[in-house]
Amino acid sequence: MRAYDYLVSDGEVCVWQDNRRYYLDLKENSRGRFLRVSQTITRGGPRSQVALPAQGMIEFRDALTDLLDDFGIDDGGYVPTPTLYSLISL
Repeated sequence: MRAYDYLVSDGEVCVWQDNRRYYLDLKENSRGRFLRVSQTITRGGPRSQVALPAQGMIEFRDALTDLLDDFGIDDGGYVPTPTLYSLISL
């Protein structure tokens, strides 16, 4: 299935795939700037979220890029999820 994304407002993006929606929100509070990543499943489903401090965004991006380089494929398909051991040994 194809994922769709759209800009909700400044600093906020929504991506959806099948019955899941992912929200990326740039936020700021008294402790600094951070990226809040949220996931919802269908309407009224529970919302899961994590906050990533601005200082960790580059490392997070680099880790995701490495995973995609090692395990991703270009045709939109997928390969089996790597084991924890293979991720640790990267």
